[in-house]
Amino acid sequence: MRVNRLCAAISLAAIAALILVGCVLAPVTVEQRISKFASALNGDRTLAYTNLVEGSPEFEANRNKADLWDIYFPLSTTGDPTPFVITLDAYTDSLDVRATITGPGAWTKRARFVMENGGSISEDWRIQDLQLWVSIPPTDPPAWHSIFGL
Repeated sequence: MRVNRLCAAISLAAIAALILVGCVLAPVTVEQRISKFASALNGDRTLAYTNLVEGSPEFEANRNKADLWDIYFPLSTTGDPTPFVITLDAYTDSLDVRATITGPGAWTKRARFVMENGGSISEDWRIQDLQLWVSIPPTDPPAWHSIFGL
């Protein structure tokens, strides 16, 4: 009788462990997150915000909107089908990822992704800030400027 209860308890514990492991989201690496962001720039831009830190002011301000992305990553006005491509530099700090972004019409910018890992059990890297190397106004020397604060 005790053996049956012990086997039942072990079976229930195993089932509970499998359910818990099944509920954990697959890890999202820095590279995967930035690739998902690039896919959103080239597809449904209203979903680009989903790559930002959930619940952040930037996440909420850009929920289901394409305005910000259209301003800083302009679509071709001449029908140039060139997609936006984000090429990561070699980096050692996941919180400070440098890249070059190219797009239609020979558009190119240097970018800095400030990342945050929001995963408690597995990795879930999100974009905390996205900065472009630009001059503001054009007479100033170039510097990193957040697209969320411009």
